[in-house]
Parts: sequence; structure tokens; C-alpha cells
Amino acid sequence: MFKETLLSDSKTAAVKELELKNEHGAVLRVLNYGARITSWCPAGSPENSIILGYQDINGYLEDEHFLGAVVGRTAGRVPNGEMKIENTSYTLNQNEGVNLLHGGTFGFSQVLWDYNYKETSQSLELHLTYLSEDGEMGYPGNLSARVTYALDKHSDAVTFSIRAVSDKDTWCSLANHAYFNLGEGENTHILDHELKAPAASVLELDNSLIPTGQLLSAPDTLFDITQSKPLRDMIGSTEEQIIFANQGVDHFFILDPAQSKKIELMDPGSGRRLKIETTEPGAVIYTSQKLESSLPLHDGEASPYRGICIETQRLPDAFASEGKSCLLKAGDIYSADTVYTLEKLS
Repeated sequence: MFKETLLSDSKTAAVKELELKNEHGAVLRVLNYGARITSWCPAGSPENSIILGYQDINGYLEDEHFLGAVVGRTAGRVPNGEMKIENTSYTLNQNEGVNLLHGGTFGFSQVLWDYNYKETSQSLELHLTYLSEDGEMGYPGNLSARVTYALDKHSDAVTFSIRAVSDKDTWCSLANHAYFNLGEGENTHILDHELKAPAASVLELDNSLIPTGQLLSAPDTLFDITQSKPLRDMIGSTEEQIIFANQGVDHFFILDPAQSKKIELMDPGSGRRLKIETTEPGAVIYTSQKLESSLPLHDGEASPYRGICIETQRLPDAFASEGKSCLLKAGDIYSADTVYTLEKLS
């Protein structure tokens, strides 16, 4: 079942919440503004979203934390807003000091997307499209992007798919910036959530959260999550990388290409486990240590460690030797799929 709710109507923007609901009662809600997930409620828990969301539209219009948004053209930070492709340099929008963050001031999270619905035998699908014109935020090329949210008809599973093409060489790395919290009740945190992934290495950061160019071997550091590890074990560390990230994790984890790219998040308190399987080379994992806002959420206050972002995406171009990078050649198809499956442990 599809449903639309008009949240804000003005001369410049008609923001709508678009709802997908399957016959078992699982619900996924998305805004046409920023292609943002506002809630994902599993069957049997119609008001208990496992994704953080604001109580009303004003939260999203004033949001500084990219809640539930699709971020791009490039997710993450571009140091000094400088992009170089072969022998040509481009000056990108600088919206975090001298750096570009998540595509710039008016990146993909800040625009209205066109949309349509499709129903198949397996899923309810919401397709959102956006044309980023040549020169927008400094990026070269007219980039046509489509993201699809597909809610399985028979379970709580959601598939997030991205397709994009540009008429010029450009950088492109789109990610969903949802904050997951598998707990139940108000104002729960993610410190006791446990994380597991076949992480081979991690991008080392400097004190401005910019990759230094060095890789840290994950199994040799506190970032070893090849076995399930409570998030508080990393967040509570006094190691330099955690301090640089404001006493939390905000790092790119490169997944071992020789293994199945499955990430697992589990909350012992609720007995919920989220499995994330992706075609992307890795994910930025962010433990929301800087999440502070006076804007109320569905389940309480916005405060540090309320959620965890697992942003599957492309590698920065400087790390192209480690897997798919953000360089998108003219005419090539950008393709990425990430499947989220929620389970209740016995």
C-alpha cells in the first residue's frame, strides 16, 4: 500500500512523506526532500522505528545532522573542497570550514526529488530521481541519479539501490545517512549495541577527520570488528583516533573483498539484529557523538550516541587501489545495492 502526506506547502517546496506498507504491517516512510527515511517500523511495532527521525517537518528543514538523508554527490569530506580529475582541478563548495561535507551546502540531502511508485510480485518500490546539473556545488557534469527503496512484501527487509550516470567525468559516492537504534522505548542509546563486519582495514584520520592517506589494519587495532564487539568498547577508548573523532567512531571501514560483505548490528536488550549486505567496498561507521539538537525526535531527544550510521559507499579517489572509488567516468553507470534485513532473536 502506498500513501502520501503533505507536510509543507510553499511557493518553492511541497514536502511530502511517502509511505510504503506491506500486508504484514511493516512500514517505511520517506520524504521527497533529501530522499530521507523518516521511519522504518517493523511488523508488529507500528510506532517503534529503528531509525531516528524528527517529530515534525521543521526538524528536517532545520536539520544539520543529515538524519535519514541521501548524501552526495560525494558522501563524506573533500579536503579544502578541491577535486582533481586527471590534470583538471575543480573548486567545490566549502560548507564545513575549508572542507566540503556530504556534497555541499545544497547537496542531495537539501533538494526535492521527483518520485514514482512501482509494485512487483516481491516488493513495494519507491523510485526517487534527481538531476544534478553541471557545476552544481562545483561538480562537473550533468549527473542523473535515481535511488530506490524497496520494502519486501513478505518481511521487514528493505533494499536501497542507487543508479547514476554523468555526461562528464566526475566524482560520485552516494550514501544513506540513517541513524539506527534497535532499542525499544524513549531515549535509548547504542552504547551496548554490538557490531560485526569483515573489516580488513580502516582509513586513518587526522584531527580534522580527513584521511591521512594511511590504512590501519583493522585486526591489529581497536577497530577489529571481525567478531561481535560492543560499541562502548571502541567509544570508551583513549586512543588517538577515537579522540580525534570527538570520542567516537567516524571512520571508513574497508570490507574484505574475499568475504561476504555483511555487516551485523545487534542489540542484546531488544533482541533485534540488523543485517546489512552491500555491493559497495565499505562503509563509514559513525556513532553519533556529535548529535545534539533542540529539535525533538520521535522517541525522545537528539543527543550523543542515540544512533549509529552505517553509510555504505565508494572509496575516496585516493584509495582507488583498494576497491571501487568515487571516480565516475562519463557514460559509465554507477550501480550500488544494499539490503537491510531485520531479525528478532529468540
